[in-house]
Amino acid sequence: MFESGNQVVSYDFKEKRFAHLHRSAIGFPESRFFYAGTPAASNSKAAALKGEELVRTQFQKDPYGCRGSLYHKKLKRDPFHRSIPYPNGCPEIEGLFKYCGPNPYPDALPWTQ
Repeated sequence: MFESGNQVVSYDFKEKRFAHLHRSAIGFPESRFFYAGTPAASNSKAAALKGEELVRTQFQKDPYGCRGSLYHKKLKRDPFHRSIPYPNGCPEIEGLFKYCGPNPYPDALPWTQ
């Protein structure tokens, strides 16, 4: 059984990235992380897997998506340049949202205490 709020739901082919790269980047405990994958359409799965392989490689080099194509993808998700509201709404992890680097986030987070 999973705890409420600790489950990620996305396409099944993204599970390795979320369960290992993203979870690890924020220091979230593996024992409390749950992933529910939904299947991609069979006619688009091959292209999705190829794209996912590229994205995983990029996140291995840039865990927080701060540079290059990952950064530009992030900007495109905010076309009106409103920025993410989370740092203001969740001051406990404000530093994490502002962090950029190849190494794990160095400060304590609520789930690591």
